[in-house]
Amino acid sequence: MMEVDNDGNPATQIRISLQLYRGCDESLEVPSLPMAVPANLKRKGLASIVNHLLGRTDTDKQDNEDEDEESTSSTASGNDNKLAPLPFDFLIQKTNRLLRTSLENAVRSSGLSTEEDLLISYFPAVKPPQTGDDTEPLPDWVSAIAFSSNFFMSGAYDGILRVHDVSSGAVSSQVQAHDGPIKCMSVHPYTGNSNVVANSNDIMIATGSGDHTLVTHIYNCAENKLRLNAEYTGTHTNGIEAARFNSAGNTLASADWNGNVALWQVPDIINTNDNSEGQSKKKSKRAKEDFTGTDSSSNNVTAGVTWKAHSSNVSGVVWSLDNKHLITGSWDHSVKTWDAERQDCLLTLNGARVVTTLDRCSNSDIIATGHPDSAVRLWDMRVGGAKEQAKVLDASLKVSHKAWISAVEWSPIEPHMLATTSHDGLIKMWDIRSTLPLHSVRAHKKGEKGLCVTLGENIAFSGGSDCMIKKFTW
Repeated sequence: MMEVDNDGNPATQIRISLQLYRGCDESLEVPSLPMAVPANLKRKGLASIVNHLLGRTDTDKQDNEDEDEESTSSTASGNDNKLAPLPFDFLIQKTNRLLRTSLENAVRSSGLSTEEDLLISYFPAVKPPQTGDDTEPLPDWVSAIAFSSNFFMSGAYDGILRVHDVSSGAVSSQVQAHDGPIKCMSVHPYTGNSNVVANSNDIMIATGSGDHTLVTHIYNCAENKLRLNAEYTGTHTNGIEAARFNSAGNTLASADWNGNVALWQVPDIINTNDNSEGQSKKKSKRAKEDFTGTDSSSNNVTAGVTWKAHSSNVSGVVWSLDNKHLITGSWDHSVKTWDAERQDCLLTLNGARVVTTLDRCSNSDIIATGHPDSAVRLWDMRVGGAKEQAKVLDASLKVSHKAWISAVEWSPIEPHMLATTSHDGLIKMWDIRSTLPLHSVRAHKKGEKGLCVTLGENIAFSGGSDCMIKKFTW
């Protein structure tokens, strides 16, 4: 029977071909033969078609109402002989955009023709984050957080660096890393050196503080102990707002409130059993406050190079994909790409708002930045020949938060996905192929600020002004 619209006229149809997105479970593949479908079909309607072709019972009626945010809940079928339907997302290949309106609107708004066959890739939709067990309340605001393997690390306004077990959230080890608030953190696997054999899961942790200090610790996973590795001195005369290891973990970039950037060579850990002549050991004052009771003999490191990168606070620093460049964002409204070896500015992009935070995509030099106007913006920081390889689809994502964006974190697994948190206490999950967030969840109660967020594979942690660390899985 011919499809008709509400007025009884023949309904407009669009010919589409469905293709399973690369890397997905091959059991979800359906025939890619062209088919004609109603032009007013939306994501849920297409998902019903895919589930029907897969033999999955769909008990929900087709839903063509507009959606501001995604709902990806699946309802189990009452028929035990059939698999439950799955929620799917759909990517229009010619535009590289996720379908968020009707097929007809998506085609026309992109300048495509409704007469042409439309190739659409599909893949299982990202499930809504589910709240896990909270950690015990910490004594002060949680201002920095990072994820690594079976552990996550937190830094708070009390200056204490804590290592938590991922499953339980319990503190495995802690140390008084700074006298002031911890403002930034970076982690990297530590592989040891010729004098020290490291556990394969040992972690190097860098923290910067409002007390102008920058240090690295090594977490020994086998012994559940933190050890001070190095203190980085003689350069920063104001609060350190950003720090990041390069991909090799042997160079650390840091940036401060005055707009200065410094590069440091990360030393190997000192072997306290080696008392050979000429080896310098400096006992840190903080060793007396080391909650783990370990020997905190450490290196004292001076900067290899430092320069004035911005006229105001540098709120974020990341290494480029090839580790040859640094990308910085600042309260002076600009983001810049620097030649790390020569300290030459290769690219400057100026915006209209303060940059409060930034992070880089896992497989390119596209960055996401947060701002006080509640916006998350995307920037193409690639320079040279790489500039022509791709383009940024939008200058910004639609404003969805209600307050200052305090942290943005790109997924280490999925190059299109990132998470943001804000002073509105929410966490939002984004796919940059859509301007709308995939999901929005309340991480911290109303009136409390979200201050930091970190992502792993299907897991996220958020810290805030309520002194709590929230866990989410999907």
